[in-house]
Amino acid sequence: MIQRIQTLYLALIAAICFTVASVKLYELTPGETTNKTINYTATVWKIMSAEKGQVSVISNAPYLGLILLFVGFLALFTAWMYKSRKKQMAFCKILLLLSLAWVGFFLSGINTLRALSGAGYQFKIYPFTTIVVLVPVFILLALRAIKKDEELVRSADRLR
Repeated sequence: MIQRIQTLYLALIAAICFTVASVKLYELTPGETTNKTINYTATVWKIMSAEKGQVSVISNAPYLGLILLFVGFLALFTAWMYKSRKKQMAFCKILLLLSLAWVGFFLSGINTLRALSGAGYQFKIYPFTTIVVLVPVFILLALRAIKKDEELVRSADRLR
């Protein structure tokens, strides 16, 4: 199981999802040219605002975190299904749809927060935010490797 490349791709997906679920994603801070004092910070679970040391939750969005954790656990589950490649491919397709939905929700959240905050804010994206975009790419690579394995097994069955 470990020697198969799709297992490494699926393990990378799970590691990325679990890491992103525990870090800050982006932050909006007032620029030097504005008199605004509110900082906005977003995680997968909620969007917070801080003004003069007082922190308040603007939006509590646990569905983003739940989808991300589900994608991570489903990737690990899919890696353990190495004996049934057809089911593994089906789960990879489900993973792809869920990860694309998550990226879409995430990008719409960024646009919403930027629109709500107005002009005069500096937008800072943390490094793990950009890594999340690689999750659908790793899913596609895993799906491709599973298909190659299936073709190899079929060709070996034909030779017998």
